[in-house]
Amino acid sequence: MLKKVTWLELFFDLLFVGAIASVTHVLLHIEDGVVHGTIFWKFVLMFVPLWWAWGGQTLFINRYGNDLLPQ
Repeated sequence: MLKKVTWLELFFDLLFVGAIASVTHVLLHIEDGVVHGTIFWKFVLMFVPLWWAWGGQTLFINRYGNDLLPQ
């Protein structure tokens, strides 16, 4: 059964796109075409929780999205 995408879900996806764009801004600090290890690990430490939050939100909405009363 196909589920319709709600405006709330699209809004949160847009927020995650903005957050990922700001996290990837960290990778702009390169010198001589090389990303240093500290900058790379700073990016990883910011990106992984964001990815985890997006995945959790997506799984929750896909499982319980249409069954929630506030929506």
